[in-house]
Amino acid sequence: MVSPYVYPGLKTHVRNLNINASYTLDGLIQRISALSEYDYSEIFSKKRQRHLVYERDAIISLVLENKDLCRQNVNLCSLARAIGKDHATVLHSKRKVQAAKDGFNPHLESVYLKLKNRL
Repeated sequence: MVSPYVYPGLKTHVRNLNINASYTLDGLIQRISALSEYDYSEIFSKKRQRHLVYERDAIISLVLENKDLCRQNVNLCSLARAIGKDHATVLHSKRKVQAAKDGFNPHLESVYLKLKNRL
């Protein structure tokens, strides 16, 4: 990194890192998905079976809600990269779980609450 004292107009960009956090992003995803009934590789595969999609959506939403446990910056793109999906998929999952919490999908809400209570 270049010192700002050498170049006075240079601003340094420092990421917000939570040093007291205990997980990397992959570790947090692994920990939350371990609470599920299904295998990690099966949840984040390309399969579109309803029970796997609900688990995937709930895990994505829980990771975004608990990103303070992570040492890295967690945003849509970094989470999408970690699970092998697109950022739009992550955003869609987050919105689906929010709609489920509002009562539009009771089955997805039950999967989400089951994982959240185990966490």
